[in-house]
Amino acid sequence: MAKDINKNKIDYLLRLLGKSHLMEEDFEDFHQIYYTILRTMTRKAPIQMDVYESETTRAQQKVEEAIRSIYLDVEIDLMTVTTTNCGGSKASTDVIFPPLDVAKHENYCRMCLSSPLPGAFIGLDGNQCWMMYWLSNGHGMLKGVEGLPADISEGISAKISLFVIDEGRNGISSGPFQKGHVASVYAAVLALIAIGDFKTLTNARKGLYDFFYKMKQKDGSFSMTVNGESDARSTYCVVVLSYLLNILDDKLVDHKTLQWLDLCQTYEGGFGGVPNTEAHGGYTYCALAAYYVLLGKEGSTPKEFLTSLRAHIDVDKLLSWLVHRQHLLEGSFDGRTNKLVDACYSFWVGACFAMLEATLEITTLFNRESLKLYMIHCAQGIEMGGFRDKPGKQADFYHTNYSLCGVSVLEHYFTLERNGSWANSFTTEIVDDTNVNTNPVNPIFGLPILQVSACVKYFSANV
Repeated sequence: MAKDINKNKIDYLLRLLGKSHLMEEDFEDFHQIYYTILRTMTRKAPIQMDVYESETTRAQQKVEEAIRSIYLDVEIDLMTVTTTNCGGSKASTDVIFPPLDVAKHENYCRMCLSSPLPGAFIGLDGNQCWMMYWLSNGHGMLKGVEGLPADISEGISAKISLFVIDEGRNGISSGPFQKGHVASVYAAVLALIAIGDFKTLTNARKGLYDFFYKMKQKDGSFSMTVNGESDARSTYCVVVLSYLLNILDDKLVDHKTLQWLDLCQTYEGGFGGVPNTEAHGGYTYCALAAYYVLLGKEGSTPKEFLTSLRAHIDVDKLLSWLVHRQHLLEGSFDGRTNKLVDACYSFWVGACFAMLEATLEITTLFNRESLKLYMIHCAQGIEMGGFRDKPGKQADFYHTNYSLCGVSVLEHYFTLERNGSWANSFTTEIVDDTNVNTNPVNPIFGLPILQVSACVKYFSANV
């Protein structure tokens, strides 16, 4: 079965590349298709060249040069393997798609969670909950890795407990002596779910409802903090947190929220942070994920759910915008038109594809192989583990988490099998069972599917 799926995928790719049919030797020795993919990425010119020179185009050229050099080295290694006695499909696969260095990434997450941070991190003092989420969840995304040691998990719970203000009624801060902030609540809740601490969440659950209600705006959106900005991010955070904690009701989130989100879709097809602004990968993710929660009980099949979704947004235009985010040479996604690729969009944009693949019942809507090349050869931290934005940058907590979530998207196919709400109904199939490095991610929440299910089950039984 897996061989048939791969053969069909390769046949499809070859047709895209102008080959009329698939030869048996092409399938038996994968180096041919891999070599073709690499040559296409490094040599094929874009459909239209941007002849206007600017700071943006110069930055794009610099990134392309760095990535082309990396891919040409991979191509040379691939040619070397196939011209020696150690060639064959297994050796070719190991050259172009080697497994992630899971041990290094595991050590990176554990070390950063348990060691004092350098003085330069003082600028992130107000992001402590975020750092705990990025590292604990990144660790949890790694397949075959044991859970965090008890002392680290207990330390995360203890620190977050210190940041809970008035039992949640004034939110959760992300640093000492700071006020509650919806984004900080989001990071704190997801960090606690990642380590399986539902008790701390239970203590703050009712208070958080009151905090979220205070953030509600007349237009249906939610602000980040008292007198703070309201946008697709803050609205998404309130919607998904209310769902996870089982406090979502019509008083907190009503029809105006959907109407406001509808206004955020732009003429390009993606979503802006607020109505009448530029489409952005992060905001698009937030808006689309919010729809899956808010429309989560509509329809009994993916097709019926899709009908409900189409009543609010232009799905076809959204899909068109999403596919234009993947770059031909780099293989990765950008977040906006005329911007550079960034590894974090492997999740922000990749998760949108996962949602739509499951809903449209289409196996794949983007080039997983090209994205995988970027994540393995361009985004991985070579020495210490972790992931980076792009070549020339350093690995960091943020990109490590969202890169691993993005790798999970490309390593799995997504389907929907109704289980209460559509938001908790994702099932997956491994793309390549010989090379899987991550646990399946729930694209709505940026958490492993098993952790989301455990949270939903807990708060369904303990309310």
